[in-house]
Amino acid sequence: MIEFLLGASAFVLLTVAARLFSAPSLLLLGAAIGAVAVVDLARILALLAAFAAQAFVKVGRRSWAEHVEPEDRS
Repeated sequence: MIEFLLGASAFVLLTVAARLFSAPSLLLLGAAIGAVAVVDLARILALLAAFAAQAFVKVGRRSWAEHVEPEDRS
């Protein structure tokens, strides 16, 4: 079960990272063709990806802290 959870978490993390790195290419595209809406979309996607990554890490830390035995904490 732990392997599945690690695989799922890696998949989600890579998906968030892919979204984060696709926003700059949209930003360049929008600047090149002069489309303000595309630039705004790229900025929103980058901002949402950052918030998603923050939430993913926060929930992961809380979940990990619940499963660690008290004597294992240092």
